[in-house]
Amino acid sequence: MLQLSQLREQKDLVLAGLAKKHVKQAEEQVETILSMDQFRRDTQRELDLLLAESNSISKEIGNLMKSGKKEEAENLKHKTGVLKEKSKELQDKLTQSETDLQQLLVKLPNLPHTSVPEGRSAEDNKEVFTWGQIPHLPADAVPHWDL
Repeated sequence: MLQLSQLREQKDLVLAGLAKKHVKQAEEQVETILSMDQFRRDTQRELDLLLAESNSISKEIGNLMKSGKKEEAENLKHKTGVLKEKSKELQDKLTQSETDLQQLLVKLPNLPHTSVPEGRSAEDNKEVFTWGQIPHLPADAVPHWDL
């Protein structure tokens, strides 16, 4: 499976490799994956900021309770409740986007080695070397799957 970092950093190389394999709509697939990855990263960033804000408010609530400012602490508790709901929504979005992204990445084939010739079938392959002697079986030989 191709890595997202490779798609981000070497997009042209990936597209050339997919063209060598004659992958239909490769550019569209790569663009879709990259846009979904950007959405996932933005969602993760937003969630991290929200959780950091929630943590700082929680510390502030503790300080307010120690100093006896219960009313202000209650207002902040309400705000943390709202932040927790929003963070749950963002976490659900993030989980769904990661799942969708993985499903798209699995469908994208690996890249062929640079030495592999372009071709559509086994007849387009070139023989690099042979080793040993190729056995000649009699006409009535039983295939290995029937043995």
